Amino acid sequence: MNTTKKGNELEEYTYNYLQALIKNGSLGVIEKNCKIFKQKAYSSLERGLIYFDVSIEVFFENQETPSFLFLFECKNYANKVPVDDIQVFSDNVSKVAHHNSKAICITTKGFQRGAEKLAKSRKIGLWKILNDGHETILNRRFNREIDKTNEIISCLTDSNYVPKGYGSNFIQTPFRVTTCLIDLFSDLLLDNHELRDRYLQLFKKQKIPYISKSKLSILGQDFFNKYSKDSKLNLELIAKDLNLEVIKTETLLNKKLIAEINFQTNIVMLFGINTFSPQQLNFAFAHELAHKILSHDKFFISETQLIDQQSTGHTNLISGQDISRLEFQANFLAACILLPDTRLKQVFFNLLEHYDIKNKGFCPLYIDEQPCNKDNYVKVCMPIAELFSVSQETLKIRLEELGLAKFESSFDKKTQI
Repeated sequence: MNTTKKGNELEEYTYNYLQALIKNGSLGVIEKNCKIFKQKAYSSLERGLIYFDVSIEVFFENQETPSFLFLFECKNYANKVPVDDIQVFSDNVSKVAHHNSKAICITTKGFQRGAEKLAKSRKIGLWKILNDGHETILNRRFNREIDKTNEIISCLTDSNYVPKGYGSNFIQTPFRVTTCLIDLFSDLLLDNHELRDRYLQLFKKQKIPYISKSKLSILGQDFFNKYSKDSKLNLELIAKDLNLEVIKTETLLNKKLIAEINFQTNIVMLFGINTFSPQQLNFAFAHELAHKILSHDKFFISETQLIDQQSTGHTNLISGQDISRLEFQANFLAACILLPDTRLKQVFFNLLEHYDIKNKGFCPLYIDEQPCNKDNYVKVCMPIAELFSVSQETLKIRLEELGLAKFESSFDKKTQI
């Protein structure tokens, strides 16, 4: 394919992608307040008209001329973008008469180190798009920010970067690296606080609806009742009724990625089926189904789950607070589907009665390092975890959330069988 055709393809993709993000409010501007163009010319005192691949003009209320411009240069090279290209792009932007022009260079291969440094000093945004469907992915993992920062830097400068579940957008703003486009646009305006504040006021927030725990609990109970037989839940049937295709593979994209749902293709991927335990895969599967049940496809395109966020209690484009709400809802509903309130309590109290385990005043079941309490754990928790096919950790969190059990910190997970 010739370079002109490749460049036009990236330009066309960029235009369509940005147009879609503007339409749904994901760039932080209301659609009526901005215009997007391909190959629009802007006047320069030194060079006359200068054409830019894609441009976005943002208007404040009741203004006929744009308050600021976002100017995009698309570089669909076979190799990384060199420093000279950033220099030329920077010079062109500086020559445009509009003093509130902000520059963003886009590539599919990455940037040379020198280009990366020059862009940062010139306050030019860098944006690398991976050729894997161009989707926004949400992750959950321990040391998430440290891991993510290193991965973004690696992706931006490595033309052979292999995706590891962090999404398709890798960005350097003048102040940080990120995978969130809203960060890029707001950071480019940081040097003008008044302008940035007014820009943020235009942000059309995606309001994530609040759903109470009681409502999620009832919803989970309903799904369990409908799709279970003899306490055995059929997640595959839920997926089928949600029009989701389920693909299970032994492949590991990385050692932590366990599941992914793509709302565009309606495909749920379960990775490492011979590596992760059935209980871990069950929770990951239920979590992705919960996103679909709760219509979270309105807020992002696809979502991945990593193994170190397998519980219902961990809550860490949309804002970080909104992401936390989405993740909490999916985690909590997944737990309620796998461990429904009514059935769980029935089995739990039957076991307490069978083994004559008395309430010691803390809660129905108290577990610490004492041999008698560890024995109670084996008698009660192990059979329940096996019956519902959940991990011991997921069961512990669910029992504590329902006020049925208390696990002292001295009861180390290493003691669990």
